[in-house]
Amino acid sequence: MAATALIEGKRLTIHYQDYRSQKTRRQISPLKLVHYADNWYLDAWCHKRKALRAFMLARIHRAELDQQKAITVPAEQQADHFADSYGIFAGKAKHLAKLKFTGPAAREAESLQWHPAQKGEWQGRHYLLEIPYNDDRELVRTLLGYGADVEILAPTALKKRVLTKAKQIVGNYESDWRVGRF
Repeated sequence: MAATALIEGKRLTIHYQDYRSQKTRRQISPLKLVHYADNWYLDAWCHKRKALRAFMLARIHRAELDQQKAITVPAEQQADHFADSYGIFAGKAKHLAKLKFTGPAAREAESLQWHPAQKGEWQGRHYLLEIPYNDDRELVRTLLGYGADVEILAPTALKKRVLTKAKQIVGNYESDWRVGRF
């Protein structure tokens, strides 16, 4: 349905379930399909929020083609919104993550294109990386994947979010550890 709306320049009414499992009904003007991190997203103007949004296709439970013409958003405005911040959670970057990678993760971090405006430098055996971001959800998941090979230097709020998630992970296994099941 998304492709049809794009080709015909029509609006869509979607029934969408977001990352927090909140369900909404929205009218959107589709702009483009994007493949990112093994998922398909529909970049669109959301008439409910009166803003640009990216909708994961797998989270659209129902879509109806409207006869109303889709609005257009200038390519420059789309680029400003979708490319300013780390990951799929777009929007103007409000924060700057300062990260220190060690061990094998340092070489990997250096080789990756995290963001067009990233800044990285070697300090001895450590790779220091700065990444602008708006919403930390995807960044938190990515950083947890690096485990002990990354240290968040700033901002404090990002440190706290990763620490909270890490404690929750440990809590899932703590009782088994205490009774010697490992």
